[in-house]
Amino acid sequence: QHALRQPSPRPAAPRPSRPSRPWRAALALALLAFGGPPRRAWAEASTMPLVEVLAIAPGPHLYAHWGHNALRIRLEPGPRGEADYDRVFDWGHFRYGRAFLWHYVTAQPYYRLKTEPFADVLERYRRRGRWIVAQPITMSRVQALGLVRTIEAALALREGEFPYDSLINNCTTKLRDLLDGQIFDGALRRALARTPDGRSFRVISDLHLRQVPLTRWAVNLVYSVFADRPLSRWDAAYLPIALVDLLEDARLAGDALRLPPGVTIGRPAVRGAVPYDRTLPPLERGWGW
Repeated sequence: QHALRQPSPRPAAPRPSRPSRPWRAALALALLAFGGPPRRAWAEASTMPLVEVLAIAPGPHLYAHWGHNALRIRLEPGPRGEADYDRVFDWGHFRYGRAFLWHYVTAQPYYRLKTEPFADVLERYRRRGRWIVAQPITMSRVQALGLVRTIEAALALREGEFPYDSLINNCTTKLRDLLDGQIFDGALRRALARTPDGRSFRVISDLHLRQVPLTRWAVNLVYSVFADRPLSRWDAAYLPIALVDLLEDARLAGDALRLPPGVTIGRPAVRGAVPYDRTLPPLERGWGW
């Protein structure tokens, strides 16, 4: 009874709410305004790959008279999360030794695939005064990663070593076949394998060797009748600048080429400070073979 007579406790008075500080409201507005899209959407927008086919000007050495090709791939982030992944993949490396020239002229050399940072490649050819023309190819990140995985698998196989043939299995044809098979879904070959080029391997080599007549004479001597067969537009893209021309024709063909959705070929541009000049002296035919 005594407990019943105790007055019931009075409810506690509500605690006064703390007034919101102005900086908190400003911070919330700033996060809404500048926070950008969700994390996943931001990652997709910031990781568009840059893929470029590089054509490098001819050089003074025997193996460089025809020019060179390589593939540049820049990814942000890289395949394994690298922050600055910008690499060049190059099928034109070889072990130079006393027997190299003999192996080269008898179509027996072994070349290998190599990769290095793009900045190193750009600086090396800048020092040598050799221009680089880059032809961009637009593709998805998934496709670019697929290219990297394919190339890395080749690197793991005896450093990507392969039997080199200057006409049908060289640094340019390796790159051409890889892109057409994996990115273009065979569209280039379907469209151009039956289109006559009107030239032969010998004629195209003569055009590229016009500045080195002794080399041109020696190469003509080594070539067999295989070098005189008529070529298609596809076959003629066995030299670096010829691949640039092939991709430029494909770009101008537009939708008629029927490239896979999302894959486009861009205009070629110069990478580096050396001007892109394809003006060559006229070819003097000289001795006919």
